Amino acid sequence: MRFLHFQTLMVILFTAMTPQQSIAASCAVPSNSSALLGAVGPLLERARRGVGSGEVLRNTMLDTAAQEQACYVARKGLNQAAPHNGSGGSSVTKRVKRAGYRSCLTAENLGVNFNSAEAVMRAWMNSPGHRSNIALKGVREYGVGLAMLGQQPVWVLVLAKPC
Repeated sequence: MRFLHFQTLMVILFTAMTPQQSIAASCAVPSNSSALLGAVGPLLERARRGVGSGEVLRNTMLDTAAQEQACYVARKGLNQAAPHNGSGGSSVTKRVKRAGYRSCLTAENLGVNFNSAEAVMRAWMNSPGHRSNIALKGVREYGVGLAMLGQQPVWVLVLAKPC
């Protein structure tokens, strides 16, 4: 079963980790997560061009917010976590703010059980709500997270417009 849902520097033992890597260390991620996450950007750009929307740039603070939610859903499971409510009932807007990003417009896509960036992007583009988020005018940056819920990948895409 596939699931889609939408809604409009730490140092350890002298090794610097990005906040996303630190969060990911607290949950299971695919061994090739960097490649999977990196594949989202070009697909997102192509999708946005196809609907007449502007370019978006990847932002590490938005990566952190997306990874936090992917890990939360993976830890809690789909039956225990309302997909767009995070730790403590947080909204995507609160998670983005907690990651240090000041946003005037925020959207989030979530997809479960898609084994590639191509598959999850195709599903999002075939879903009116997800497509609307991807095409959202005004957003300028994005972040993406990925975690494992058993054998099912949990993908989270956060799009935002900085204030």
